[in-house]
Order: sequence, then C-alpha cells, then structure tokens
Amino acid sequence: MAERVVFLGDSITMGYGLDHVEDRFSTVFCKATGAEEFNYGITGTLMARAGLSKTDGTAFIDRFAAMEEADLVVMFGATNDYFWSDTPIVPENSEDDRYFLNAVRHLCQGLKEKYPKSPIVFITPYQMRGIGNYLGGKDALASNRHNTDQCNFVGSTLADYVQVLRQICAEYHFFVLDLFRDLGADIAHSDTDEAHFTLDGCHPNTAGHKRIADMLASLCKEHRLIGEKV
Repeated sequence: MAERVVFLGDSITMGYGLDHVEDRFSTVFCKATGAEEFNYGITGTLMARAGLSKTDGTAFIDRFAAMEEADLVVMFGATNDYFWSDTPIVPENSEDDRYFLNAVRHLCQGLKEKYPKSPIVFITPYQMRGIGNYLGGKDALASNRHNTDQCNFVGSTLADYVQVLRQICAEYHFFVLDLFRDLGADIAHSDTDEAHFTLDGCHPNTAGHKRIADMLASLCKEHRLIGEKV
C-alpha cells in the first residue's frame, strides 16, 4: 500500500500556470517516491485569517482539519501572507489568527494533534519577485511588482515571515525545507534565475517545481521520512 502524503498550500502547491498538473512539485515528488498524493493547494490563500483569506474560510488554519490521514504532511505557505496580508505578523496581546505568528503556532499545534505519528515538513517561500498589495493596503487591491526584500503594507519583508516559520517549527520539532536560504537561485534580483525557474517571478515553472520536488525528496531521504524509494 502506497504511503499517503498530504500537501497544504497556495497557488504554488496547486500548480498555478503549469500546462500539466503532473509537473507540480507535489506530483513529481509522489511519482518519484511511489506515494499517494493528496493536494490541498488553493490559489491566493494565506496561512493566517487576514487579507484575502480573512472572510472565506480558506486560510490554512481553517483548512487543515479536513485533510486526509497521512504518512507525511507537507505545508508550503506564507508567500501570500507577505503579499496580501492586512494584519501585522506579531500580535499585541491577542490570540487572534489574523496575526501570522498566532496562525502558524496554532496550525502547528493542530497538526501535531491531528498527525501525532507522522513527520511534518514546512517549506518556506523562496526569495522572489511578484505582485502584491504592499502599496494597496487593506482597503484596495492595487498591486505593484516588486522584490520581496521590500516591506509590505504592514512593514515586513518576506524574510520576516520566513523567520517566524523557522522559529515556530523549531519549537515543535518539525522539519523545514528552507527554500529562502537553500534554493540556489536569486530570483528576486536575477533576470536569468527568474526566467529559468519561474513563470512570472513568483510562480515556479516546470524547472522550478522539479527543483523543489528534488529538494523535498533529498530532505526526506536524509531523515528517512518516507519509504525506501526516496
């Protein structure tokens, strides 16, 4: 019986822009490992209940409970929290999941309870270019193309969101595939890397998805997270 892998994510996990769904990283990974794939990627969604995910129940924190049972759990988010959030990362005396730090911590706690015997991997965003509302704010969706080392509407860079992911995953002893540090491409500042690995500076093309799948497989092999085929 094939091992079961669930993927929760946004447009990148969904495979936005690809001509063939078989080319998305989750499918490439599962084909290589002989695993059964359950993909819960929804475009435009945030980990926190903020911005585009604040009213429709599509935030990661709202969706994980309905996922299938799994032998391996993979979370890939925070890109849209950077681009489209209208709420600061760190709360002020609040447990509200509009705040990214709260949402990630509560998500990790929920995953640990739902999957007590399954390894859990968080994939961080990579350094990229893209379209976001860092000038539009909560009352408008006016967007501007920019690098993710610029501050967004709430005054944070993508690196700030990645640091929170690293910190909380360490608290829960979850595995981290750190694409921000280890992708090996400077998509945010290199036109060559942007063209080679992405469709638009943000969403991976076939080569980008293959790179992510290979890196995930290497992490799983190193830590023996999934069967002998890895």
